[in-house]
Amino acid sequence: MIDEEKVIDLEEMTIPEEIKIVFKDDPLYQLIEEEGLTEELIPNSLLDGLNRKNQYTISEAADKLGKKDYQLRNIVQRNGLEEYVQISQAGKLYRLDYRGIYRLYLIFLLQDQLGKRPVDIASLVGVMPETIKEETPKTKQVVRKGTTTTAIPSDISEHLNGMENQMFSMFLYMQMTREYDLKKQSYVKALEDVSVWEKDMEHINNLIELHESVLQLVREEEKELQSIRKNMNNVVKGINQNLEDAAKSQVEMYERVNRQVNENVGFFGKLFGKKKTEQESPKIAFRQIPIANEESKDVVPTKVEELEKLKNSRIELEKRKQVVHENKEKALAEYVEIKDKIIKEKQRLLNEINNPSMKLFLEQDPISKNIDSLLLEGKKGE
Repeated sequence: MIDEEKVIDLEEMTIPEEIKIVFKDDPLYQLIEEEGLTEELIPNSLLDGLNRKNQYTISEAADKLGKKDYQLRNIVQRNGLEEYVQISQAGKLYRLDYRGIYRLYLIFLLQDQLGKRPVDIASLVGVMPETIKEETPKTKQVVRKGTTTTAIPSDISEHLNGMENQMFSMFLYMQMTREYDLKKQSYVKALEDVSVWEKDMEHINNLIELHESVLQLVREEEKELQSIRKNMNNVVKGINQNLEDAAKSQVEMYERVNRQVNENVGFFGKLFGKKKTEQESPKIAFRQIPIANEESKDVVPTKVEELEKLKNSRIELEKRKQVVHENKEKALAEYVEIKDKIIKEKQRLLNEINNPSMKLFLEQDPISKNIDSLLLEGKKGE
């Protein structure tokens, strides 16, 4: 009855509250507490996203912990901590619950914050990595070759285990270099995006400046043309008026002459019995010069519309500025983080590894130089 009541109480608690009770006697939990990292023991952002009923895959657990899949698999497969984490396995598939994810969180917290090695952590929880789990024979082994007897030192296994641990450390270092390559590509891409944005902005600013100059010229030209057309129309109107006046003058002169002739005919007609003959006034026609239409096709609205389109494009481009620069800053932060990790790990390996070939490889590794040159290139672009 008591056990059932405890289960009920735990289920009614939040996961953070349950963790404080269930893990209070956990050796890793206690060590972290002793080291003064009490605030790190209850990662609410992680625990609030977990569900008691769910079984998580390695990939899902890695995503929630902010780690890579291979880092979790190394803990499970290489360092003998599978028993502590309590991971279930079906074939090649691993599953773990919310408590298992929290145990992995404690392991990575000890590694990242306190610099504990997986071997140290395995000792704390009472398990040993696979590389050390097998019993090391303490008696000397004898190998017979013909009539010669060769004695193998009893510490040969410890030497081999040390070599294997060094090789495994190099393997993890190479995994970090692959992650570094990915972060490098992301940062280079972010730098290129910023450069492309700056070129696009410069190009559209030049286009806007050009269109504004053209629009100003078009407006001045249109104003001048309208003035010229108005002056020309006034001249043409004057010419047409002069022609009309000249035609009227000729008609009047003809009518005057015709009246005089008729008067003379009337006089002689009385003497000789002749009658006057009425003649129609002549119609004098002239062709007027056409007047140009003052309302010519206006190109200004078209130019204004083109300019507005360019300005709208610039507004859309300005909206992208914050995005590309934020992406650059994020990529830079991730790049600097992996850079620092690689440099620290490289120095640690140089201090601990005794194998000359491995040391030579690390000393000639060009990653540090590449990091400095790329960061310098990024600062020049700012």
